[in-house]
Amino acid sequence: MIRNSNVQRVVQLVPAFHCEDAIGQQIRTLHKFFQQTGWESHIVALDADPELADQVTLWTPELAHTWRGAIWILHYALPSPLSTFFRQVEGPRVLIYHNVTPPEYFLPWAPDLAYLAWAGRQELVDLPHYVDLAIADSQFNASELQAVGFASVSVMPILIEWNRYPPPSELYHQVYFDPFYEYWLFVGRIVPNKRIEDLIRLVFWTRKYYHTATRLLIVGKRNNAPRYVQWLYELRSALHLSPQDVAFLGVVSYHELASLYTYARLFITLSDHEGFCLPVLEAMHYGTPVIAYAAGALPETVGHGGALVTTRDFTILSEWIPEYLQQVEQDPKHPERVHTHLAQFDPEPYLIFLRQQLEALV
Repeated sequence: MIRNSNVQRVVQLVPAFHCEDAIGQQIRTLHKFFQQTGWESHIVALDADPELADQVTLWTPELAHTWRGAIWILHYALPSPLSTFFRQVEGPRVLIYHNVTPPEYFLPWAPDLAYLAWAGRQELVDLPHYVDLAIADSQFNASELQAVGFASVSVMPILIEWNRYPPPSELYHQVYFDPFYEYWLFVGRIVPNKRIEDLIRLVFWTRKYYHTATRLLIVGKRNNAPRYVQWLYELRSALHLSPQDVAFLGVVSYHELASLYTYARLFITLSDHEGFCLPVLEAMHYGTPVIAYAAGALPETVGHGGALVTTRDFTILSEWIPEYLQQVEQDPKHPERVHTHLAQFDPEPYLIFLRQQLEALV
């Protein structure tokens, strides 16, 4: 327990507080833990999903005075006025780094996002002297912090409370799945670093030469890089794939997502840059085999729970994937390996360690 009553208040700062993303899940897990610990806990955001309105305080500069002496935790993935505010507040300051995508991925498609990413990385360089405790949610992210001047960085992965995840629904199974087809699944923002084009080419080649009934379901926000999304639609059309063969589903509810994970034959990502990639673990939780390109934090997140590939060559992958899926289905030890891997992300030991670190700041 924090010993000084003036610092029993913890304030988490985040530019945008969302239900469905990994940062939002992390914030809610920490908020619940702080409350159970007996601390006063607040979530402050510039913007929040309507369903989270009762859990958030909208930011105003006056909060620095109102909650002077609190422990301030900034969840960093975007530049925002909260970074300047964070540098000015009185009290211990903690940075939790969720990664900023390098701007070069966005340059050909979304100059506004490229500038935002560039500004985010520039802003990060100014923060080391203002931070009492730096935390990254992967070793990959920790190395990025160290590269810009953070001397000591702890690693705390995205903390997952599986009881928040619903069971699959037979209704959504019938909505999204035709029993004649084999479905592959991707979940994540539809942005250039995710390399969705490589998934589309892979499905084309697989359907043409190996398994004509293969289909790809793509779940995630489509409004971040519209020109990139439009190009993906054009690529799909040029390869004579129908909207059913490669389906862009947008954002779906957790209940829908549970069914998509459960009934897909495969979860696959060929992303080129990931700071963590929560969908990998969600797919494992629902028993879906996972294949991921070995970039960024994906080797850490996938671990021994799935397969890592070092090529995006669709002629190679389309031949290998059926063999891998057959191997997984015939391996009685695979579920045990997945269970052991997921256990490494159990929140409890990380939360206990975080509490100890925060108490040491007092």
